[in-house]
Amino acid sequence: MSDGHVSSNETPPEDPFGSVFLRAPIGDDESDGRWVIENGDTEAAVALDETKAATSPRLSLAERSSIQRNVAAAAEVLNPYNTGFLSSRLAYLLNDIFHMSIFGIGGTLARTGLDLLFGPSVGAVTSQYSAVFEVLPPNALGSFLIGFLVGSDDAFQAHLPYIHTGLATGLCGSLTTFSNWNQQLVAMFARGKNPSNQWLRALFALVIGLEIPIFSFTLGLHTERSIRYFLISRVYAPRDDELARLYQEYRRARQQARQPRRSLSLLDETARAAAALKGGHERWGRRRPKVAIGSHEDIAFHRRRFYAFLLSAVLCIALLTLAAVGVALDNDQTRKSYWMACIFAPFGVILRWQLSVHLNGRHPWLPLGTLSANILASCVDAVADGVLLRTTSYWATVMLKAVVLGFSGCLSTVSTFVAELYRERNIEYAYAYASVSVVSCIALGLAIYGPQYWTL
Repeated sequence: MSDGHVSSNETPPEDPFGSVFLRAPIGDDESDGRWVIENGDTEAAVALDETKAATSPRLSLAERSSIQRNVAAAAEVLNPYNTGFLSSRLAYLLNDIFHMSIFGIGGTLARTGLDLLFGPSVGAVTSQYSAVFEVLPPNALGSFLIGFLVGSDDAFQAHLPYIHTGLATGLCGSLTTFSNWNQQLVAMFARGKNPSNQWLRALFALVIGLEIPIFSFTLGLHTERSIRYFLISRVYAPRDDELARLYQEYRRARQQARQPRRSLSLLDETARAAAALKGGHERWGRRRPKVAIGSHEDIAFHRRRFYAFLLSAVLCIALLTLAAVGVALDNDQTRKSYWMACIFAPFGVILRWQLSVHLNGRHPWLPLGTLSANILASCVDAVADGVLLRTTSYWATVMLKAVVLGFSGCLSTVSTFVAELYRERNIEYAYAYASVSVVSCIALGLAIYGPQYWTL
């Protein structure tokens, strides 16, 4: 067993959830048959086959090719974490749904906590009558986080794409909200000069509501880049000659970019930094490195996905159960609406995700999915706030506040909005997208909420 082989009379050991054993008989003579045992390393198994084939003229090229195909097929079939239900589209879909639901609930609770912390009851920084609107701190923090995640795409997506989806789409998308900000602007425009200067405050809230998230996003990008450069120069490069050489190449490229009539695009600059940190360009910008099917890296990737699937399912069910218990037992109306918002949050996150998946690629520069999500959530908020002006029902108030805080707050997003503005290389299109989003949401909000407020 020490040399990796056993005789043909022995029963090869099996450990379906620890390592994968590739069993391929070499040679056509039964007395010479041996079993190759590898830990999912298809390339090593094929190399051993070719070595044996070189010393055995009886194996033709077709037979050697057949052995290679059998080894690859056996590796794919014997991967216990990517067979049956675990390899289905439903399993991948549920994995993303569970992660986004958990992070969506977390983003909703974080947004609520920041609203209370900076609101009139504690910090007295934000107000529904002030230009410093209530969801400005969550929008700033979520935009900073999405900027950091966009900068570190190559590190997250290569090994933990479901975690990256949960953080970006679930946490940041739910922590920030476009509809709540838009509805406060609509309410301020509808009030006019009552109590005082609401028009002017609304205009200022519109300006800082765009500028601060964009600045926070840029700050997140720069923070990630600074941390990466520190790791490259101070941690990794001194211990690895190859990384040190790559880092020096990157530094020389940056110095050349500062010379007259020379330029280094942001894409090239980021690629060089990623190469210096990761050890090569081939892994940068991909969701997952190219690995052989059934190899050790492939099995480790699907093992992590399997454990994450189980853990996220348990946590999602536990959080929703806890929220349902809170709705049933908590007698405080405000806290009951918070519990109910946690139940509505996953539906908003998943709907926004599906709108982005199916609609964002339909137009060359206008992300129709994100735009649709923000418009729909803004309309729902306008309807809910209009009904809240007239209703005194206990449960109607709880449900409508939960819809505004949970469903609409997670359906709309500012973090994805500013990330899409950043990714748009044509500045005219970026401004057009921002203008269409803001103008359409405010106009529809005024058309829905305005008559209900003015006719009180």
